[in-house]
Amino acid sequence: CDPQFNPDYVGDICNTKFKKDSWDLIVFSQTLEHVYTPTTAIMECYRILRDKGFMIIDSPWMIQYHPEFNYDDYCRYSTSYLKRRCSDFGFKIIDVNQTNLLSSILVQKDESEEK
Repeated sequence: CDPQFNPDYVGDICNTKFKKDSWDLIVFSQTLEHVYTPTTAIMECYRILRDKGFMIIDSPWMIQYHPEFNYDDYCRYSTSYLKRRCSDFGFKIIDVNQTNLLSSILVQKDESEEK
């Protein structure tokens, strides 16, 4: 991570050190394509998000391959994929937007909907 951006937290989204139900909002912006195990990342976000909390995922769609010096670029995700994966892990789909450049989804953790 480039220190010039002064991040609050640097870590592995697939294995955070946050307690369960820690966050009201997760913004997962233009990162998923750099995660080797996206389903693990989505499961971890579900774990650390509080009930009724929201998550926004946006990910490049028709953008060139763009690895960086310390991480690769693995995949592109359609809104169909994001909807299905998020639903599989118990998220309620609130809004979806697909453009030529970006797939975006807003989801909510709603434990009252779990079976």
